[in-house]
Amino acid sequence: MKKAIGLLILLAWVGTGLAATSVSSVPLHSHQIILDGLDSDWEPDSLLSVGDFQVRLGLRHDQDFLYAVLVFDNHDHLGDFLRSGITLWVNDRGNSRKLQGLHFQLVQLSAEQLLERLHRQGRSLSESQKQQIRQQGTFFLHRCRRVEKDGARIDLPRYKNTVLPEFRSRKNSTGFILEFRIPLSGHDEGLTFLNRLIGPSSFALGWEWGGLSSEQRQELLKTQYQNTADPMTCTQENCGPGKEKTIFRRKIDPGITSGKKNLFWIKSRLNRE
Repeated sequence: MKKAIGLLILLAWVGTGLAATSVSSVPLHSHQIILDGLDSDWEPDSLLSVGDFQVRLGLRHDQDFLYAVLVFDNHDHLGDFLRSGITLWVNDRGNSRKLQGLHFQLVQLSAEQLLERLHRQGRSLSESQKQQIRQQGTFFLHRCRRVEKDGARIDLPRYKNTVLPEFRSRKNSTGFILEFRIPLSGHDEGLTFLNRLIGPSSFALGWEWGGLSSEQRQELLKTQYQNTADPMTCTQENCGPGKEKTIFRRKIDPGITSGKKNLFWIKSRLNRE
């Protein structure tokens, strides 16, 4: 990992309005940030408290990546995240208009769905490996997709030597943590809008989660899930950087799902000085 450069300046807006709530200069780490769904690489006093969401945000960057962490101080938004994921909107004009973004979600897959996905990606498995997957039964995938301004979500193609956005999640006794790594270059051409984060101009990042359609509300009332393990308890071995699968036998529990859509914006710039 190349040496971190400069500061990242933050200006927070809560909701869809443009009322500034805080301004902060965030120091960068001098060492590599490990993508593991933990906040151990982030100093507590460097995190920015955002509005009434009871969430703290941290941002870092170096020559290769933009790093982000969201530390939720309780479980109130956990059900919303498990059901609908979270979207990071990117606006290179520095305002709160949704242009393009990335959608991150923890997705439950059956063994056959995982095998089909691996086949589409051109991964060759032996019969014994396929049998091990079938015996495992249920898997969880940390998935990222591109989002257009109309909300359409598009799978990201995987090419050799292409760097894609990644995230990891972890629940603890008091809340949960989402940690992200966004490539600033070397990514798929469908993510060229991320190049606009590099430069002297300000940009805005919008974090959005929650919200239910009428169909989802009905499904939530009808569907019951059984807790047998926790999909957000990761180890570096089974869900470290570059690894897609986790190995937890559990069906996702929606938990407390309010149905309310939440959104806040951060105005930022990469300071090269």
